[in-house]
Amino acid sequence: MNIFIIFIFMICPHCKSQFEPTHQLQKFCNKLCMRKAINKRHNRGCQQSNRGLQKKIEVVMQLGGKCSICNYNKNLTSLTFHHLKPEEKSFPIDLRAFANRKHKLLMEEINKCQLVCRNCHGEIEHPQFNNWGRFLK
Repeated sequence: MNIFIIFIFMICPHCKSQFEPTHQLQKFCNKLCMRKAINKRHNRGCQQSNRGLQKKIEVVMQLGGKCSICNYNKNLTSLTFHHLKPEEKSFPIDLRAFANRKHKLLMEEINKCQLVCRNCHGEIEHPQFNNWGRFLK
C-alpha cells in the first residue's frame, strides 16, 4: 500500500515567504504579516480621503466657500453640490469622486451644480416637506 503525502506551500502576500498553511483559509504566514497588510490597506484609504478632502477645499473656495442660498459656511462637510439638471448628472460628487476623478472631468460635473448647504439641498430636493408642521395636525 502506497501512501502519498502532499505538502502544499503558499506564499505570504505581505513578506513573500513560503509557508505551510495550518488551515484552508490561511493567507498570511503569521498574524504580524496579516496586521501589517491590513494596516497598509487602511492607510491607502486614509490617503484617498485626505486627497479628496484637499481637492474639495480647493473647489469650495473657488465657488465662494459658502452656500449660494443662505451663506452657510461653518462646516465643510455640510456643503454639497446640487445638480441643477439631474438628468445631466454623470456621477455623484463626493469625496471619492474628488479623490479619484481627473480634475477636468470633475470640474465639468461641478459646473453643472450649485454649491449649497445640506439644509438648503434638502429643501430643494424635497419641497413637499417644507411645511412639515402641517403633518402633525
